[in-house]
Amino acid sequence: MDKKRMSELGFIFLPAFGIQIDVAAVNRIMPDGSVVPASLCNHNCTNEVGGYDCPAAFTRNKGIKPVFAEGEDLLRWIQVGYSGLKQARDVLVRDHFTPYACDFRLPPKEQTVIRESLLSDVCEVNIFGGEPTMNLATLWLSRQLKALGFRVNLTTTGRPFMLSEDFVREFADSEVTPHLLALSADDFDPDRLDEVFQMPLPELKAEWKRVSPLNGQQQKFLEGVYAARLVKELGIKTVVLFNMVLHSGNLRHVKQIISTVSRYLPDALMNSYPAQDSFSGGDGNIFSADDVQVFSGLVDFFRDETLNGNPNITKRLQYWLLMQAVLENCREFPIAASQMIAGHHIWQCYRTPGAGLYLQIGKGRTNGASLVKIGEKKDGEKVLAPGGYPGCYWNSNTVTSSSQAELVEDVAWHVRSGMQVRAASATEKCPGCSMPRLLFNAFSTELGMNPGLREPYLRLRRRYAGF
Repeated sequence: MDKKRMSELGFIFLPAFGIQIDVAAVNRIMPDGSVVPASLCNHNCTNEVGGYDCPAAFTRNKGIKPVFAEGEDLLRWIQVGYSGLKQARDVLVRDHFTPYACDFRLPPKEQTVIRESLLSDVCEVNIFGGEPTMNLATLWLSRQLKALGFRVNLTTTGRPFMLSEDFVREFADSEVTPHLLALSADDFDPDRLDEVFQMPLPELKAEWKRVSPLNGQQQKFLEGVYAARLVKELGIKTVVLFNMVLHSGNLRHVKQIISTVSRYLPDALMNSYPAQDSFSGGDGNIFSADDVQVFSGLVDFFRDETLNGNPNITKRLQYWLLMQAVLENCREFPIAASQMIAGHHIWQCYRTPGAGLYLQIGKGRTNGASLVKIGEKKDGEKVLAPGGYPGCYWNSNTVTSSSQAELVEDVAWHVRSGMQVRAASATEKCPGCSMPRLLFNAFSTELGMNPGLREPYLRLRRRYAGF
């Protein structure tokens, strides 16, 4: 398979690696004066009013002062992270690519294409949260990153597009506008989607004001559509992407939602992936046996639509082939299928060096072992800013560093082998996840997958991708 086709299917990307940075990390001050990390959102997505619990929901973080890291700190962590990723990448390609290519039976042509793609110095940065726009440095950061040659994504609910003309004006500046604007489609109501897309924007804003602030899911539905429509109407040049977490409440409406969104926004992308509870201590039983059957049909749908070049879905063929391998292995065991779909033991960033090439930078460990107390000083008179720790946004007790991203060598070690070392000593390891951004390209996906899925995955790759 040539480079063009491998790119069309999502086996490779122009960026060789990426950084996801939580710019909404905050410090929660405990009664003893110690600091516990958290990530903050101005929305409230909880089981009480919706279908899932978000740890960043404001009712889960009462009493936290929204004091965030400054732009200069965020930019420094990203630059250090980038240099560390490059160093680690060079070692991984030199020492680990050949055994990887052998283990996953890559033909010579595909070996060359994947190896060359990994040598790109282009890096994607996803500005993330919580709700990242709560940090007023967010658009400043986008400007700086674009000037430095990074590809910039902004993942937001879209609320500031509705509430701040100044935000919209600055966002529309071509030197600021992210390459990609990621919004949420988790809670799109299929029965109201046409209505909301056709509603004049002032009426849509008035509708939003009538929603209870406690119902974050309903707010995100209206905010996401509003932001996407406003960007289109103003002619702002960015790719609009809707993240859609697949759960029991929307599984049966996915195709309808994608069709409706693409009718109103022909250039928008839909990025779908299953809900996961692996990193939060869940048992994985989020899908019933009937849900698993519906999900199986969606896996076939996304696989075939990727092969056919559907312009409205993100391209990650290897991701859907991995899901198909799970379903084939667990054909008679829907509970086991649900657990793996929910992230348990399907893929792990720390399984082998190279799996974790999408570096996460955010809050520190939640066990408090490495955290300072208020009043402690570091680097002279500077108190540690919240965030900046290489690790994992969702589970910070398995691979998260005990120090912020201040030294290139530390980050390079973290990416190259540090995650494996930390996971080996973790008392309760995260069982894994299947977050598509972290699985990223074929190299990361294949290196991190459960070895028990390798043979069915390789059979499927041969059947559908031809190698």
